[in-house]
Amino acid sequence: MKIKSKLIALATTAVLSAIAINVKIFKNAEKTLSPSKNEDDITEHIYNWKFGKISYKTMGKGSPILLVHSLIPGTNEKEWQKNIFELAENNKLYLINLLGYGDSERADITYSSYLYVCLINDFITDIIKEPAVVIASNTSASISAMSYVFNPNNFKKICLVCPPISPKKTGLYNALKKLPLDLPILGDLFFNYFNSKKVLKSFLKENIYSDTAFITDEKINNLYAYSHKGGGTNRYLFTSFITNSFEIGIETSLPEIDIPVLIVYGDSLIDSYKNIETIKTLNPAVTVKLLKGKSLPNEEDFEEFNKLCLSFINYDK
Repeated sequence: MKIKSKLIALATTAVLSAIAINVKIFKNAEKTLSPSKNEDDITEHIYNWKFGKISYKTMGKGSPILLVHSLIPGTNEKEWQKNIFELAENNKLYLINLLGYGDSERADITYSSYLYVCLINDFITDIIKEPAVVIASNTSASISAMSYVFNPNNFKKICLVCPPISPKKTGLYNALKKLPLDLPILGDLFFNYFNSKKVLKSFLKENIYSDTAFITDEKINNLYAYSHKGGGTNRYLFTSFITNSFEIGIETSLPEIDIPVLIVYGDSLIDSYKNIETIKTLNPAVTVKLLKGKSLPNEEDFEEFNKLCLSFINYDK
């Protein structure tokens, strides 16, 4: 009986300690966020979407361009920081923070690629109110292409940065990964480990940047802070990310697109050359370019990317 009581006491202590650790991590995470720079040209807005409040920013005047960030944990509209000022010279930019990212709401729902397909189309319909040029990154690129299939009238041109082809499939392994992440206390512990600064830095080095000079302390701090913003509800978004629930390949939608499409890959990204050959087979009318970098050539080779985008946008404008 004494042993049983001791085990119960130890278990209770462990649970309370885990809760305390999680609360402390979430509470302190946002303190690492760098203060926003005062940018007079940028205006902040809120879109009251049916599944949560969506934060977005606008800048510039002219034809609308919607920029959709990737689904990297902790990212936000600042992913386009090296592109926006040139793109906004003769255009009006809409920089959206997808649900669960940036300053948008953290919803207690199941996140999926279809959820974001709906968000992109609803945002263009309700906020932009006319066909837009859409520039999107990585998995969001494939999601944006699928958004076109659902509502072609919302799109004028599409620029896709490193869209995945034949991504990892969801299945039993991913379902098993999801189980511990769905648990209230254990899930928070897993989440806080995988979103620690050390793991985020390693993720960026292995998957996102070819030049480690782009992996700054400020960037790590911002990713860390935004990935924890909102507390434990971030778990639901991260669970979808780690179990590949967002993953759709560009091959499912590219053959259906009959407006101008520009696709950009980083020359250091695995399978870039193979992907380019596949894209030419799927839709020969698509323009495909290779720039310096890995998953974010719009940042690593931003000068060439900006020139390429402006040329693409302004052609036959």
